[in-house]
Amino acid sequence: MRRHAHAVSGAIAAATMLLAAAPLAATAEPDDPACPTPVAGVLEAADAEGINVLDCGFEDLRIDVDGSVSVVPEPGVTVTMEAAAGPGTDQPVGYSIAVDADGIVAVTEGDLAPTVETSSQEGSGDTPAASYDRCGQGGTWVNGWKWQPTRGFTLNVRDWGLPSGVSLTAWNDIVDKAQWTIDRGITSCSFSNGFVLDIALVLGSDRTEQVGPDMGCGERDGYSSIGFGPIDGGIVGATCTWRSSTRLLEADIRMDNSNRRWSASSASCSQAMDLRTVATHELGHAVGLSHQGEYGHGDLTMSPTMRNCEVIQRQLGYGDLVSLRHHY
Repeated sequence: MRRHAHAVSGAIAAATMLLAAAPLAATAEPDDPACPTPVAGVLEAADAEGINVLDCGFEDLRIDVDGSVSVVPEPGVTVTMEAAAGPGTDQPVGYSIAVDADGIVAVTEGDLAPTVETSSQEGSGDTPAASYDRCGQGGTWVNGWKWQPTRGFTLNVRDWGLPSGVSLTAWNDIVDKAQWTIDRGITSCSFSNGFVLDIALVLGSDRTEQVGPDMGCGERDGYSSIGFGPIDGGIVGATCTWRSSTRLLEADIRMDNSNRRWSASSASCSQAMDLRTVATHELGHAVGLSHQGEYGHGDLTMSPTMRNCEVIQRQLGYGDLVSLRHHY
C-alpha cells in the first residue's frame, strides 16, 4: 500500500510539473489553424473570417468573396463593393471586407443592407408599376459612411479604354452631367436639393480605378477614379469604396466595356445601356448612397437593376434626393 501511495504521489507531482511547464497562451503562427495557408496569396472568405492579419504576419493578402478577389485593406479600414446589374442579371453584387484596428478580418457577403430611415412617402418593393410615382415614393437608403469633414471629393476621369461608339467628348460631358446631378441634387421632379457637395472632376486623367474585371477591389492609391474596363457577369458598373469608420477615403468606379452596347444619347438609344444613367448611379455609391427598392418601372436612380434605354434615372427621384439630404 505504501508503494502504491508513493507511486500515485509521484505521478501527481510529475503531472503538476508538466502543467506548470505548459504555456498559458500561444501566439498564432503561419502554420497554426488560426492562420490558414493562402493559395497563391488568396484566402476564401470563409477561411478569412476572424483571422488576425497582424498576428499571422500576412502581407499582400487577398480574399475571394464569391469569385471577386480583393486586396485586404490595412487595419482600421473597410473596403466595400457595390455593383449595378444589367438586363438578364438576377441581382446586384455587394460585399465588404473590414479589418479592425487590432487586425481582425470580417467579411460581409451579398448586396449590403443599408441604413434605412422610414419615410412617410416610402414605397414598397411590391408597389405595382402602374401606381408607382418616383417623385412621391422611396425611402432613405444610405450606407453608414460619407465624405468628411467637407462634403466633396475629387474624381479623376480616365480618358482611355472607351467603348466603341462613345467619344471622349461625349464621355467627359456625361460624367460632368452625372456629377452635377449628384452634386446639386437634380431631380426629374418639381423639387431640388438646395445644397452643393463640391465634387471636383479632373478630366484626361491617367489614374486607373482599382476595380477588377471580377469586381474585386485592388489596393487603394489615394485617388478616386472612374474609367472603363471589362466586368464579368452582366454587371454594368461597379464601385469600390474605402473608409475608416464613417469617413470615406477613396471611391473608384469601373464602367463595363466588355462587348456592351452603350448609348450616350437619349434620342438615338436602341437596345443599349444609357451611359449617363449608370454613371449617375455609381456616383451615388461613391458618396455613400445604397440601393433603393426595385419597382420595375420608373425606378429611382439608385435602383439596383438597369434596363436598356432607361433615361429617367439620369436624374434623381424622391427616394434618391431624401437619401442625399439625410446623409449630407
